[in-house]
Amino acid sequence: MRRKAHAAAAMALAAVCLAACEPAPDESPAQRLIAAYQMGQEYEWDAARAYAKAYLQVFPEDASGHFLLGQSYLRIPVPNLTMAEGEIMTAIRLFDAHGQVGALEPVLAAPDFEFNLQLEAARTYVRAFREVLVQGFPVSQNLGLLEMARDHVDRGLALQPDHKYLKEMRAMLAGYLGEPKPLGVTI
Repeated sequence: MRRKAHAAAAMALAAVCLAACEPAPDESPAQRLIAAYQMGQEYEWDAARAYAKAYLQVFPEDASGHFLLGQSYLRIPVPNLTMAEGEIMTAIRLFDAHGQVGALEPVLAAPDFEFNLQLEAARTYVRAFREVLVQGFPVSQNLGLLEMARDHVDRGLALQPDHKYLKEMRAMLAGYLGEPKPLGVTI
């Protein structure tokens, strides 16, 4: 009984949040998520996160909502890497399962969305690796983070083979992982 009451309260709160957001009241929830994405592009991540959270209360299977929420956790001054990873990986799982971007499709076509998912996942794992090094943990105990980053970099490079940043990241990861440096990349 309590769960149903909590679920109903959460849905009501999400509806109020979606209705109370800055955009014009005649905008659809999808248009509001696009507005949140644009806020993120302008580094207004707190506002973007609030929109994404409210949106996902109503549309929990939308990959683009999870992607935006994950980005917002990654881009704040003190990132919440656990939440960023969870949201980005949820977005990847949903996109891989359904092949649909979701509400952000008008501004982020499927190939670009898929590439950005891989890029953000790789960034999240590299940042997590950096954080554990700062905390004093040995490199050898955290190579799994770099291996996950490498896997996402490779998936991203399969989509955009000439992407300079990912090529540089791949070379850096190869060095840490003791792999041969990819050809044609200097860092």
